[in-house]
Amino acid sequence: MLAQTKLHDNAITTLFLSEKDLKAGHRMNLLFAQISNKASFLPCEVVESIPFSSSKIAEILNKFAAKPGSIKAEVMNNTIKLCEESGVKGAQKYCATSLESMVDFITSKLGRHVEAFSTEVVKVTKKQEYTIMHGVKKVGQRKVVVCHKLNYVYAVFYCH
Repeated sequence: MLAQTKLHDNAITTLFLSEKDLKAGHRMNLLFAQISNKASFLPCEVVESIPFSSSKIAEILNKFAAKPGSIKAEVMNNTIKLCEESGVKGAQKYCATSLESMVDFITSKLGRHVEAFSTEVVKVTKKQEYTIMHGVKKVGQRKVVVCHKLNYVYAVFYCH
């Protein structure tokens, strides 16, 4: 699903494009950032016992031994705030904090027969200019859910 042009100039957020950006000749500077966070999902039962709310940030930081004001604390706080922000008009969003919650969200939107694909940034470069070429076509009317990994102490995915 394509959403708004840009959420933030923030290393933890992903750049989104809107359909209006996909017209021939349109130029954009994009940075496809590699998430260095190798954190994996925690079991659903564990995640459900840990708060994930900006109102509980002190408790969360304490649980993960993150000192307030540290880079780790800032990254955790930014991820939680991003997940709490309202979604882009016309799009639904969800922050999956467990594999089970990701599967539940996706199947609630797409049904039980889904295909999963994964991408990986191999080489990180600086911002690069891209130009939409003539002949861009909409490929089918498939419903999709896209999930992007966020930086956090355990795996959290921003799905939309």
